[in-house]
Amino acid sequence: MLTKSKVLAEGPSPDALLQVSKEWQPAQEDEVSKLEKRYAEWAAAAESVQHAAAKRLYENKDVCPIEVRFHLQNLSALLFKGQNIVLTAIQLQAKGEVPTDFFEAEIAIIDGLVPVLVSRLNEWHGTIDSQTDIPDSLKKAFAEAKAGEVIPFPA
Repeated sequence: MLTKSKVLAEGPSPDALLQVSKEWQPAQEDEVSKLEKRYAEWAAAAESVQHAAAKRLYENKDVCPIEVRFHLQNLSALLFKGQNIVLTAIQLQAKGEVPTDFFEAEIAIIDGLVPVLVSRLNEWHGTIDSQTDIPDSLKKAFAEAKAGEVIPFPA
């Protein structure tokens, strides 16, 4: 009967065991490689979302409500994943696992896109006051109506 103690006692040398384990276990991707892969996926998603939003929302006169929800979902995901990538890079720097200028260009690209994403988020999903395409006079009328400041029409 094969027992654990027998396997350990009669097993391969440490070097041979390392070779055997490499064949049985998939290679673990290091943190830097994982981060680079996540960034490439994020950048591709950002380009895809911008293209889809332009076609399906910004240039479309007949917008479907479900598309507005997809827009919100994708903007939120890009913001979340982008910041997660930045924070992971900063943590790797803080641990001394990478140089202090590691991922500097990628972080700059993410940081540069954040204001654009937030602006689109506000324009399409924010309050009436945050929407730049609504005239101030209409915003004021909405606020007055909400506050009950309406003048009744004579009957």
